[in-house]
Amino acid sequence: MLRPNTTASPRPSWSTLRIFAAGVLALLVASPALGQQAVDGDTLRMCAESIRLFGIDAPELAALIAGRNVECTSEARDRYGRTVATCTADGDDIGAAMVANGWAWAFTRYSGRYLDLQHQAEAARLGVHDHRCELPADYRAAKRATTVPALLK
Repeated sequence: MLRPNTTASPRPSWSTLRIFAAGVLALLVASPALGQQAVDGDTLRMCAESIRLFGIDAPELAALIAGRNVECTSEARDRYGRTVATCTADGDDIGAAMVANGWAWAFTRYSGRYLDLQHQAEAARLGVHDHRCELPADYRAAKRATTVPALLK
């Protein structure tokens, strides 16, 4: 049987309260938009909505949005029901930044918007262009090809 704790707990000291308040403040400053989260390289979640970045295919996203205000403009819906959007972090185009730094490929199946930035990143051998990286779309296609037969067995 559970019994209530009847012993009085000591009051926290002012220094403990100040440390606690500083921790809470640090969390609030580090996360100005608490409803945003990087899901993967080209998808983020804002409030309850899953948003896919327009025009790119990428392996990672979290570093670009950490501690920044993210705003998105819807372009379309994809086949999974996600909003496909152009998003900015403190006014900077996230897709453009990722492609320009070699952190993503222009997803030319859907857009040529970032192709010039990709060519510049390739010429400078930045990020994924300095390695023999498999395109994310090719990886997903290969994964589907090996997963589907296993499910049919």
